[in-house]
Amino acid sequence: LHRRSAHSQHVFSGIPFSQYRRAVVICSKEENKLESINRMEKKFTDSGYGQEDLQTAEAKALLLDRAAILAGTGDSSKSKGNVVMACVVYQHPTIRKELNKF
Repeated sequence: LHRRSAHSQHVFSGIPFSQYRRAVVICSKEENKLESINRMEKKFTDSGYGQEDLQTAEAKALLLDRAAILAGTGDSSKSKGNVVMACVVYQHPTIRKELNKF
């Protein structure tokens, strides 16, 4: 979503965080996670997102506890903050195919 579109501010702050969060959950290796976040940061910057907003989203995402998210224990933040859980299994092609049947 380009930063100059007519959406409200909270939409723009949520998009980088949700994508960075996805990288935290999907990437089991630290170097892959950071590489993914850096790649996304470049794309967000190219789409008009501010560096400060991206750094805030990255810092917030890097505080997440991947194991807790995957285990569904509810406390998915290392900093004990409130985090909304999202279902990432939909990204798996076989699971997505089955879910699309409903």
